[in-house]
Amino acid sequence: MIVPQRRLIWWSAAVLLPAGVCLAVAPALAALAFLIYTAIAIADAVSVSRPLAGISVEIPVVTRLARLRPGRLLIRLYNRAQTRITIRIGFAFPAGLESESRVLWIEVPASAAASCEWEVTAINRGRYLLHDCHLESGSRLGLWNLQGRKPCAGEIRVYPDLLRERKRAASLLVRGITGAHRLRQLGQGREFEKLRDYMPGDSYSEIHWKATAKRSRPITKLFQVEKTQQIYVILDVSRLAGRFLEEEAYPLRASSPRGLANGTEDTPKQRAIEYYLTATLLLAAAAHKQGDLFGAVAFSDRIDRFVRAGAGRSSFQACRQALYDLQAKAVSPDLEELASFIGTRLRRRALLVFLTDLDDPVAAEGFVRNMEIIGRRHLVLVNSLRYAWTGKLFAGSDVKTTDDVYRALAGHMEWQKSVEIQRSLQRIGVRYEQLTAARFSSELIAQYFNVKQRQLL
Repeated sequence: MIVPQRRLIWWSAAVLLPAGVCLAVAPALAALAFLIYTAIAIADAVSVSRPLAGISVEIPVVTRLARLRPGRLLIRLYNRAQTRITIRIGFAFPAGLESESRVLWIEVPASAAASCEWEVTAINRGRYLLHDCHLESGSRLGLWNLQGRKPCAGEIRVYPDLLRERKRAASLLVRGITGAHRLRQLGQGREFEKLRDYMPGDSYSEIHWKATAKRSRPITKLFQVEKTQQIYVILDVSRLAGRFLEEEAYPLRASSPRGLANGTEDTPKQRAIEYYLTATLLLAAAAHKQGDLFGAVAFSDRIDRFVRAGAGRSSFQACRQALYDLQAKAVSPDLEELASFIGTRLRRRALLVFLTDLDDPVAAEGFVRNMEIIGRRHLVLVNSLRYAWTGKLFAGSDVKTTDDVYRALAGHMEWQKSVEIQRSLQRIGVRYEQLTAARFSSELIAQYFNVKQRQLL
């Protein structure tokens, strides 16, 4: 589409108005000026339609960004024409992607290529598709602009931002992974190593009776500490995972579209699922460093995602790829379906770390009932997010107004309800904790290392 520029309007006023005034005095001269000006404008309009025909645009097939952290989208333009061209380029980014720059100017040499980077900040996780971009180039005399669209298929994947939580849990990860403070391994382990002859002091429970009968002398079993264990994080992505947590402040850079003008931190509300995903990926990184097998299950009214436990960097990437675009669903969780899935798919004993919300009494009752079945085969840890104001009545709280009293009473009721759930789960051998959002990832990693140290699995 050809669009007139402001220069065309000014030149029209400068040429046509005097020509109109001279029309009565010298009609031939006025007509000649009008024809010359019209021919120049038409010729300039014809010339502007040529440059964009030889332009093609490419963007990467996949661009990976972290949520709320500025990233860059690489744009490459190819010019098949024999003349140099200056182009203004723009993208209609979908909701969830923001940029300070509306357009970019780029000069493309003749029969060559040029590239530029567009700074983009992702506000929400997920998968975003870009289908085309908008181009604009000016004519030689600057009277017209040609606007058009060029196809450029690309995908932007926005992952959870692990940098902030990784810094919080850095000391714990270093201590538990690199062995700077090596934890003493307790117990004899559960993984069979070999057989040997019985020695005085060996427990009768360690005698291999079949080998003893076959060899006609006492034979003892030796065990070693298990080096590879299966760890599964089970995320609840039903309706309660979409609740917002107001207590947490998320740092933004001053250059971010949502940053404050004075460079201070903004405090947007974050959904519980954001903390679940961040903690899951950090726990996956810790398990990878420890050499354990890590997998993930996401459920709502059905099983949404399942990643079989594996080892190595590829397993972490598989989990990140499977979970990065998860969103909370406005449905109630189907715990019977989850228990059936775990019973049929997870045959080997594993550590199951549930990230869920038990505020709903009906859901909590069904959860406890199904944990009786799952807890017989697996080691189960259940973790929920809680608000900062949840706790025992007036414990450490500064009460000044009537609203503070009601808030403290509401927090005490929530705390009492969580204690009752904790006792119900404790009776069936399941550990339940409510954690603050600020320490959610760190506490999960600490629980994992505690299980490894005590050989509970």
